[in-house]
Amino acid sequence: SWRFLPFVGTYEIERLDTVLWRLHREFGDIVKISNMLGRPDMVFLFDPRDIETIFRSEEKLPHRPSMPSLNYYKHVMRKDYFGEDAGVIAVHGESWYKFRRKVQQPLMQPKTAQLYIPSIEESADTFVERIRKIRDHNSEVTDDFLNEIHKWGLESIANVALNVRLGCFDDKASDSDTQLLIDAIDTFFSNVGNLELKIPFWRLFNTPTWNKYVNALDTIMRITQKYINQSMKDIEAKG
Repeated sequence: SWRFLPFVGTYEIERLDTVLWRLHREFGDIVKISNMLGRPDMVFLFDPRDIETIFRSEEKLPHRPSMPSLNYYKHVMRKDYFGEDAGVIAVHGESWYKFRRKVQQPLMQPKTAQLYIPSIEESADTFVERIRKIRDHNSEVTDDFLNEIHKWGLESIANVALNVRLGCFDDKASDSDTQLLIDAIDTFFSNVGNLELKIPFWRLFNTPTWNKYVNALDTIMRITQKYINQSMKDIEAKG
């Protein structure tokens, strides 16, 4: 566990994807991390076959004590918003099962996925046109191309989940809803590793990392709720 400590450790928690890649490369398909202050032991599986075995061996109500920071945000800080329906992340037991049961039937059927092929194709075609537009004279994309990929992902998800067009590929100001949402998601993932794998000082007081994390989640919640409300109004208008 000392590898995750500041100054003496060898893993950059801010780059969680890189950390996981190194763990797999250095220790194999199954990696256990123990003796982390304030944390339970963690086991990482990197072989899809092992992951399948775990999921197929689960009981009806699996216990998945994951992401304490997100659990605290949902069940303590914003309990008035989430109530008992906090989704499938940082939730286990009966609450997890009730939510999963509501969504698994429409989401797990191949014929359901086929319904969204036209809208996904439309987003992909728009993304290709966007790439043609932003390329330089050497036909190379800009340094912030990852942000363009995030726009494509967000536009596609909104199309499927809410049946709305966010207009992510339109030329907009940096304070537009779409860019604020992308930045908030990036901030969330940039800080979650620090909160989950380092000493959890955020449990004692509001650290700068915790404040950025909460602000990002608040932004995600505020903007997504806006478009959820818009989608609900459209559904009601159609009868």
